[in-house]
Amino acid sequence: MRIQELRLVALALLMAVVVCGGCSLDSEASKAPIAEGQQPAAEVRSTAPNEGLTGGPAFAAAAKEALPRVAPGEYEGLRNVFALSANIITGSEPTSAGLEVLKKLGVRTIISVESRVPDADTARSLGMRYVHLPIQYKTITDEEVARLTKTFRECEAPFFLHCFHGKHRGPAAAAIGRRALDGVNPARAIAEMRQWAGTAPDYEGLYKAVLTKEIPSAAATRALAFDFPAADLPQGIAAWMSRIERMNDALRKMAAHEWRVDPRHPDLTPLEAARNLAELTAADWCQGDAPMSAGMSALKNDAIRASEALVNILATGDNASKSTAHKTLLESCTACHKAYRNN
Repeated sequence: MRIQELRLVALALLMAVVVCGGCSLDSEASKAPIAEGQQPAAEVRSTAPNEGLTGGPAFAAAAKEALPRVAPGEYEGLRNVFALSANIITGSEPTSAGLEVLKKLGVRTIISVESRVPDADTARSLGMRYVHLPIQYKTITDEEVARLTKTFRECEAPFFLHCFHGKHRGPAAAAIGRRALDGVNPARAIAEMRQWAGTAPDYEGLYKAVLTKEIPSAAATRALAFDFPAADLPQGIAAWMSRIERMNDALRKMAAHEWRVDPRHPDLTPLEAARNLAELTAADWCQGDAPMSAGMSALKNDAIRASEALVNILATGDNASKSTAHKTLLESCTACHKAYRNN
């Protein structure tokens, strides 16, 4: 679909949203450039995402308000894209080609809730700002709600929000924006997560956070110390280890299931987890700490090589070679833990 067509289809979707009573756009917001839209009516889904599935009470509540059934936009470098309003679009992590599309669509601020550090330099060269605000699958904390709200209130719209696949954490963060910026009610916000983005029932905590968390007041967000970082980097070795261990844990679960995606975390593929782990392993862990010793630096280099090897094997190898590469990586971690963490 061409960019010009996207704008027309997006406008049609937004008109449908207003008719359904779900969007509270003020006059200034409605002047913002219309971004990505939905597919034409001929490509509308025959069933809503997650229809018939069971989940917790918040997931169930997301089916109570029926929305028009629309298919996600799928474009070069962008997947699962939904224009929720003139202010807020959600979708997958953009490639460099995807960033070019977002520029043409008038996006001004991109919010990543993925753990991987985004390509802020390329976005900046295209006239867009990146804000990196990683969240987990289990919930959105009060502090994260406050930071998201401050970003929506103080950075420039339109916003594009993404995780990796654009189905779970990204739409949940966008739902906070729908409440904070567009003024929709919580029931509407979670309905968009389930019925449009396809956020899985496994993520009851995300649904519950959007449904029940209080949106901070304007005074509270003005007073919040948050400077919209383009890269949210941990401070100190312990903080880096915490993130690395989360990725390692995800890889262990997938390895135990013959490198299939963990059904409890369908948004995270083995290759994506390994790439995240490799980036975390190669980063400068000592921000806020004293420089690491020569011995620890050598062990870190072993882990870097092992994590990069795992990425390469996951992209091309069979299950046996994947498991061997993963075992080598875990052995490098164990060696470092034995020498430093466990003493």
